[in-house]
Amino acid sequence: MEPGEVLDYIRDRIEGGRGRQYGEEPVSEYEHALQCATLAEQDGADEELVVAALLHDFGRLVVKDDELSDSVESDVDDGVKRKDHGEVGARALKPYFSDQVLFCVGQHAESKRYLCTTEPEYHDGLSAGSITTLEKQGGLMSAEELEAFESSPFVSDAVRVRRWDDGGKIPGMQTKSLDHFLEVTGRQLQTA
Repeated sequence: MEPGEVLDYIRDRIEGGRGRQYGEEPVSEYEHALQCATLAEQDGADEELVVAALLHDFGRLVVKDDELSDSVESDVDDGVKRKDHGEVGARALKPYFSDQVLFCVGQHAESKRYLCTTEPEYHDGLSAGSITTLEKQGGLMSAEELEAFESSPFVSDAVRVRRWDDGGKIPGMQTKSLDHFLEVTGRQLQTA
């Protein structure tokens, strides 16, 4: 796809989230994406991390509701194979973004597991919906999982995206526009 087509594809998927509630949270998928990107900008993040914050749940926007699973491992239920939405999103975006963006998108659920394991007080601040999905996503990390996760050069970036993800669940929060964030996204597009 050409850059304009990629941005149109991203716009279409994010706008499609207007009518989809973000899990058990009091915001839509659309609101959540814009809130996370806004929080990243307010925190002084570079453009790659703003894009990662905007697109971290892209996998939720490219699958049908009945194909979506929050679990890390693939599930088979009624013959339908389900994948982790982070993995799905990273795969859909792979030809167009940096390894940093893709790691943050693909590993934002693992980042929650990581924070719950390394900062026990972090768990206390999770929303009810995030607590529910934590168990589906694998719960606390084992020592081997911690070591593997920490081996990435992008761990601290993924953790930052995770914290914006946790914060982007506020009904009525004022955000910058999707057009603004698509401009930022366009500057981070890479050629396939």
